[in-house]
Amino acid sequence: MVPNKPAAQNHKTTCEPVLWFTCLPAGWWPRRIRARHVADAVSSGCCLAVALGGGSDCIGALALARALGYEDIVLVMPSSGKSGGSQVLCEPVSAAEAPALPPGGDFYSNDTMLAYLLSLPIGLRPTVAKFLVQPKDDGDPRTGGFSLASLNATTDTLLALARAHQCTAIVGLDFGGDVVLPDPRRASGVSSGPFIKRRDTLNLHALAAVARKLGVPATLVVSAPGVDAAAVAPEYARRLGGPGGATVRVFAMGADEANPCSLAPVPGPAPPCSLPELPEALTRARMPAPVEAAFVHELRRLAERIAYDARAQLQLQREHAYKTYSLVAACAAKLEASGALPGALVKDAPSSASDVEDFFVLGAFRPSEKARAHMHASTVLGLFDVAGWVWEWGGPLGS
Repeated sequence: MVPNKPAAQNHKTTCEPVLWFTCLPAGWWPRRIRARHVADAVSSGCCLAVALGGGSDCIGALALARALGYEDIVLVMPSSGKSGGSQVLCEPVSAAEAPALPPGGDFYSNDTMLAYLLSLPIGLRPTVAKFLVQPKDDGDPRTGGFSLASLNATTDTLLALARAHQCTAIVGLDFGGDVVLPDPRRASGVSSGPFIKRRDTLNLHALAAVARKLGVPATLVVSAPGVDAAAVAPEYARRLGGPGGATVRVFAMGADEANPCSLAPVPGPAPPCSLPELPEALTRARMPAPVEAAFVHELRRLAERIAYDARAQLQLQREHAYKTYSLVAACAAKLEASGALPGALVKDAPSSASDVEDFFVLGAFRPSEKARAHMHASTVLGLFDVAGWVWEWGGPLGS
């Protein structure tokens, strides 16, 4: 039986300061009172929330589902896993014993972050968490990609999961935006190479197919283009080369040794960036400001809780400082301190940004990419619809 679509939800932004932390556990004391951006009402039904690229994307997917008003959330984190197997498997996850510490920076290959999230208080944690094992089966297991069989198996697995939990909505999130970069095989026009190179692309297609099969709405987005240091948004070079670009302020993640999960000013000018540039079309597909504001609010709740739980271990803080969600949360704090509320950022060319919103951000060095994020303030808190990229890849997505 196919679940019915939930009624459309109308979102609005309220800028009345509220004490949102009154529902948090003892010992949790935020540094500020902020404007809260919330949905008018809780969305009915269950939401299947998938981290498109795995790893840190699970924090963003959970925040996005909450931003859209869902309380009943099935959170899925894909990974190659460490089992050495060749099959797509969906493994259950149990909550870590409370009080739990957030895992170290290598949680992308295991379920420890999901277990930690399940241990959080109601209002922060997902209802159910699943670890989706997706071995790279097309080419070298370390450097290859995913076959058509893997795509179909992932689609079938997520479809069965959505049906089992009677999900009425689907969300998928990719921090950074490399999900829309050209596929090496299709870009070169040759037939060799993996059917799909990147995990986030695999899951974007699979989720789109699941939504079509179930007839439920899907919200598939990129958050903060360039934040994962795999690519850079075109706004960065545009602003750097624009009027006064060399004098624009620069902030860096981790520059403050005592507080590695915060932004600190560094000498300018901002450096040029040699990372691949994301398509201009991505930044034209921006989500409505109230949705962005609600997402940023929920993401900060999670990121600040992680930082709070890691407060006694400086090394653990440093391992989370280079994570995408920490950088987005730090950017939101910087914009709030400057007087620009989340969701109220400029939507036009960065060169017309006000002084409050006109600065560059450099992320902490990311070991896996061997690079750091290069961003401009105009897009650091942005959410961008990537549903339009599904059809560019072609290939059957199931019947």
